[in-house]
Amino acid sequence: GDVNTKQTFYTNAQKIEICVGESKFYFENPEDVTAICALFEGIVGSEVPSDTIPAEGFYEITFHTTGKAVPVILTGSTIFIDGVEYFTNKDIIKPLSNFLK
Repeated sequence: GDVNTKQTFYTNAQKIEICVGESKFYFENPEDVTAICALFEGIVGSEVPSDTIPAEGFYEITFHTTGKAVPVILTGSTIFIDGVEYFTNKDIIKPLSNFLK
């Protein structure tokens, strides 16, 4: 897959589901969805070498569009998209957690 596709995994999302541990949060309000997607702009960096020890999953986020769901796992320093791990260009854990209050 080309990096450009990886950068736009959140495009046209209509619903976002976020799981943190046992807690599940759903966002369907367009303002919330847009604001959460904006956090992810430019977050995908270079691919993580396969010999790197995987970080513990922190947030499991699913971006739902019509007929499609894109699951993403976000740790502080990496993001998994379609099972491939990338370094993150910015840490969005704190602003993301603000939505989960």
